[in-house]
Amino acid sequence: MMQDRLYAFADALCAHWRAAVVLSAAAALFAGAYAALRLQFNSERNALVNEDLEFNRRFEAYSRNFEGHDYLLAVVEPAGLPEGAGPDLPLRGRMKAFLHRLAGELRSRPDLFPRVYERLDPKALGDLALLYLPLDDLRAVARETEEGLPILRRMADGSGLRGWFTGVREQMEARAAADGAATSEKPASLGFLTGLIDRCATVAESPDPPPALAPLFESSSSSRLDSEGYFFAGEGRLLLLPIVPSTTSEALVQIEGPLGFARQAAARLLPEFPELRAGFTGRPALYADEMATSKHDMLSSNLASVVLVGLLFILTFRSVVRPLLAVGALAVAVALTLAFATFFFGRLNLLSSVFGIVMVAVGINYGIHFLSHYQGGLRLGLDAAGAVRHTFGRAGNGLLIGAATTAAALYSPVFSDFQGLWELGAISGTGILLCLGAMLVAFPACLVALDRKSPAASTPTSSAPVPRAATREPGHAPRPVPYRLFPLAALPVVLLTLAGAAACALFGRHVEFDYNLLHLQSPDVESVVYEWKLIRAENRSSSCASIVRTAEELEPLREKYRARRDVVLGTDALFPEDEAEKRSVLARLHQALAGCEVPEPQGLSLAALKREVARLRQVLRSYVERDERAERLLSPVADGLSRLQARLEAGPADELQARLAAFEYAFTAALAERLAALKSLLRPGPVRPEALPEELRRRYVGGDGSLALIVYPRKNVWEYAEMEEFARTVRSIDPTAVGAPIQLFESHKLFVRAFAQTVALSSVAILALLYADFRSLRRTLVAASPLALGMAFLLGGMRAFGVPFHFANFFAVPILIGSGVDNGVHLVHGYLGEGDASTIGQTYRAIFVSSCTTLLGFGTLFTARHVGLAGLGLLLTVGTGLLLAVSVLFVPAFLAVCARFGWKL
Repeated sequence: MMQDRLYAFADALCAHWRAAVVLSAAAALFAGAYAALRLQFNSERNALVNEDLEFNRRFEAYSRNFEGHDYLLAVVEPAGLPEGAGPDLPLRGRMKAFLHRLAGELRSRPDLFPRVYERLDPKALGDLALLYLPLDDLRAVARETEEGLPILRRMADGSGLRGWFTGVREQMEARAAADGAATSEKPASLGFLTGLIDRCATVAESPDPPPALAPLFESSSSSRLDSEGYFFAGEGRLLLLPIVPSTTSEALVQIEGPLGFARQAAARLLPEFPELRAGFTGRPALYADEMATSKHDMLSSNLASVVLVGLLFILTFRSVVRPLLAVGALAVAVALTLAFATFFFGRLNLLSSVFGIVMVAVGINYGIHFLSHYQGGLRLGLDAAGAVRHTFGRAGNGLLIGAATTAAALYSPVFSDFQGLWELGAISGTGILLCLGAMLVAFPACLVALDRKSPAASTPTSSAPVPRAATREPGHAPRPVPYRLFPLAALPVVLLTLAGAAACALFGRHVEFDYNLLHLQSPDVESVVYEWKLIRAENRSSSCASIVRTAEELEPLREKYRARRDVVLGTDALFPEDEAEKRSVLARLHQALAGCEVPEPQGLSLAALKREVARLRQVLRSYVERDERAERLLSPVADGLSRLQARLEAGPADELQARLAAFEYAFTAALAERLAALKSLLRPGPVRPEALPEELRRRYVGGDGSLALIVYPRKNVWEYAEMEEFARTVRSIDPTAVGAPIQLFESHKLFVRAFAQTVALSSVAILALLYADFRSLRRTLVAASPLALGMAFLLGGMRAFGVPFHFANFFAVPILIGSGVDNGVHLVHGYLGEGDASTIGQTYRAIFVSSCTTLLGFGTLFTARHVGLAGLGLLLTVGTGLLLAVSVLFVPAFLAVCARFGWKL
């Protein structure tokens, strides 16, 4: 019989307590040293999923072959720029200057940053540069260049600045004559014209060299288009610096060193650029910040929970040494658990690293139950050995079945393909069993060592007979329960609890699951802040990739993706998209510019320039007066002309003549140079991968020679619905496509499946264990009732207060399942046991204290910055409170009702 075995084990333990203490200490020291030397941390998200799964193997191969899917991104933005406004040319220049300085700082540490892609130099593309513009941008360049041709031809006689102003005026007059509605249209190269007028006025009023002109022959339609090859996003509001950091897979935060250096470098530079802000994001930064935050939160919570649980332990049992011995036994269990994780897995992952808080909050409960009954034995006058024997008789069976059910609940994810979850389940389940072992071996041995010389209150010793706890026969009268004091309250409590639980279960059956991983992190974390900025700017912070063997396979795939513009934003590849159409546009532009030149000016006539400025100002004034849209568009140009005209009239003629002549010469030379540069790009040769810049080759050409076609989502794929739509669309076109959205989509499916499996398997396993213990369906159901009713109330509360399940708080379910059943087991065993009212009081006391320690242990997570961990703490704290309430209110009331109506248990 189990009870006899427990007594025999207690006698043997008390007889050899020295060996038990020494062996426990030695095992803890050896296990701790082994784990400290061999245990590693793997913070890779992909390590959470079974590496043998097909989608995971494809992504790992893609990660080895290609670069760019996981850049660390530095993001620079103007400070205080109004919403929707883009930076002007000087501000864009400051953004580039800051980024250049930052890139230089990072390049000084090649050990931390193997590659830093400050910009894609257009010159490195040779005559292919315009082929890599988006087609809409190239068309805009061609359109604006063609619209400016009459102006350029007007300057063919060497009229310089005057010819430019004359050409603009004639073009605007021709538009107005052709169609009056055209008065509100934007004239060609308006930005360039505004800048030219401003610089002419600056030259007229100051001898200092004017700022550089805005780039000509560029489209302003794309925020990503930059003449120097910098990577802009969001209408030019964001400037990006892609970085490849070095990683350390053994570290919990893989890029802790590089990210820390980069942030310090940015912080050193920003005071020199007060008009700018900067931060770092990208998946490496997001994961690093999450790990750093959760690491700090877990360490703080573990320390706080140990202190608070220890204090509660001490205050409850009015002793210091005995609770500390229980904490020492818990430390033995933690060391052995770390050794188990080291031996079988060799590492802790993002999920399994939280097992410690589970052991502190739940594992200590076995020590609480043991100590409660042990001190009860001492109060009966037993010596230390007798009190240990008394405890094994009164609580041993309940501790065994309680730990078994909790471990079964924690072990339940081991059958899923979500590796991170089943590793957490395996380590936590084993840890709970080791906690039980430590509390039944090391802790009792230490108690005997402490109390063996204390004088017994009476004569019984460890060899004296102690009443055996026997299973109650059906005809026996029920043992005392609290509701015997209030017999009329028992039935209403039972009915109200059952009705409330049923209503909550119905209401809470559709609790939502939040799949967005960004919601798990504090919204003020730098990487999260800038990730949201990128999402709002454009959905290019995430992508998928189709891998092909030859260039001929790219275009058919592109056509298929292009057909899904409702889901797909666009594609990128080593070979430019729409190449044939782009070459056609360039050929047309080449023909249009044939023979177009900008000669040196033949000499500036200040009087002629004044007349032309006045005439252009008059034309613009007539534009501004004719409709509101033209007024909004052209007023800055008209104001600039007014300023220029005033300066031309006010300054000394000779000095103005000299200044403007020098500026005119520099202006026409720069214009001629840019026109020649544009012409050199209009007849591109064939695209040869080996001749293209390294940045492109690493991103689009794999180490095995395969080619990647990058596909961008039109919507925010951090949201599950958009992620699912994008992933399914991409896979419908290319079943072998890879990428972070597909990884997350598949992982989410595995997680949800594991969620369902965990609940189902843990419920079945627990009911089976309870039935094997009680050999009665009625007793099994009563023992399981706190779990069922408590979870029903929890689901209803979650639905009522809008608290969803997510990837961090999900593991609360098996923990609550285990602890809920644990309470029921102890209550039923206490009721069926051959104890008196004081013994049953010890059971209730132990249940209350153990629940409070769990509340304190998990409640320390409330202070976590990591929203997911704080949510886990909330769910566990509220859930434990509900389980405790149901355990101490419903179960005694139900037992009292059974006694009142003569129902057999």
